[in-house]
Amino acid sequence: MYRYIQIGSDAGFSRSLPREQIENRLRSFPEIVADSLHGFKNSDSALWFRINVGVCDSCGNYPARLPRHDGTANMIELICAETAHPVADNYFIGLAETIAGQLGWIIVPQDA
Repeated sequence: MYRYIQIGSDAGFSRSLPREQIENRLRSFPEIVADSLHGFKNSDSALWFRINVGVCDSCGNYPARLPRHDGTANMIELICAETAHPVADNYFIGLAETIAGQLGWIIVPQDA
């Protein structure tokens, strides 16, 4: 099972940032490395995760008909293992909080 932690400007994903700015910020983390499939993944020394940078609608869904890519993104999705282990959970939440903080964004509540 996987857990999806979404990061955006607010619960409605109302603001975008240049995709290059987001990706450069992600590259600055030692536990994150570039990946050709998802965009980013864990380094060898980190717990397993994948990161997608993308465009979503106001509910966090990937609509089928989005405008052509304009070089911006409004969502980062951290995909990690669903776990009941507090250390792993704290690690993933901490990573998401740090990413969000670096961009001036938030972790979007799942019920948003």
